[in-house]
Amino acid sequence: QVGRASLPNASASASAAMRCLVRFLSDAKAGGHPSLRSQRCGYTSRHSLRFDEVGITEYVVRDLRGFPAQLRCRRQDFQVHEVTKEGEVLFLSSPRLTKEDAAQLPEPPREWPLGVPTYLHFRMYQEGLGTLRAVSTIAKCVGRTARQFRVAGLKDKNAVSVQQVCVPRLRRSALYRAMLHPDWDPRVHVSDAAYQPTTLRMGDLSGNRFDVVLRDIPADYWEQESGADLQRSLDALAKFGFLNYFGLQRFGTQRTSSHEVGAVLLKGDWARAVELILGDAAEFLPASAWTSGLPAGSAVDAARRALGSVGQQHHLERELLSGLAQGLSAEGALRKLPR
Repeated sequence: QVGRASLPNASASASAAMRCLVRFLSDAKAGGHPSLRSQRCGYTSRHSLRFDEVGITEYVVRDLRGFPAQLRCRRQDFQVHEVTKEGEVLFLSSPRLTKEDAAQLPEPPREWPLGVPTYLHFRMYQEGLGTLRAVSTIAKCVGRTARQFRVAGLKDKNAVSVQQVCVPRLRRSALYRAMLHPDWDPRVHVSDAAYQPTTLRMGDLSGNRFDVVLRDIPADYWEQESGADLQRSLDALAKFGFLNYFGLQRFGTQRTSSHEVGAVLLKGDWARAVELILGDAAEFLPASAWTSGLPAGSAVDAARRALGSVGQQHHLERELLSGLAQGLSAEGALRKLPR
């Protein structure tokens, strides 16, 4: 029970929590609490971060002026190809298997044949889909659960990517015939299916190859002195590479950035972490309400009502509110969150 000594009055704190949760319920009816509304909007200028705010201030070559450009204007501008431990860069086979080809494949036998290795490995191409979403699509079409599939790494949905996937005891013909399923996503393609005796584990890769297109470089950067700056930048990139910082999306896209939540978790300030995840502390949930066990009553009931007003898509908020509605401490509710 965190900060019990600082709790001035349990009943007063419960009342404060009740008032804030009622305000949360009102916000939900009007379209959601501000922190949840921003989640549906994705990136917003109001909550955007700058590089210097998260410590991205140093560069390999400091005296280069650099040049402006647009990144990821189209999905095809960011291509990711997984590289195996043996150094092979993964591409789809050419030509791709068509639905007409899949229709000619025989129905797979029900019994697993003797002498055939257990695991089916194949390459998966996805465009505008994250790895988990693409795998879920395939799993549904072959009559399996997504948990049965294994990958070596997760790929960004805002890209075009190719990676290796593995699933036990699935016939190759069943995988290809799944393309005929009405729920098959046309943004997903598979190829190079082969049986292997071993499964695929997270981290079973040597890296990823990235093909990146930079667009809309201003015309004056191609001329004379500025053009020389552009060429020096490209030469330095080829010679020295670059510092591989975490992208800004890794710090969250909501009102509260995930690195701020991480900082208070490292300090063991569980109540503050609850506030930051659920929304602005001044608007939503006072820390004192959940720093110790509360008597059954208004605060817990209010958390239960708030839980009923939060959409299913806000799974982290729902998990957290579920713990609070059970009367758990801030730390206990946080430990319920999936890792």
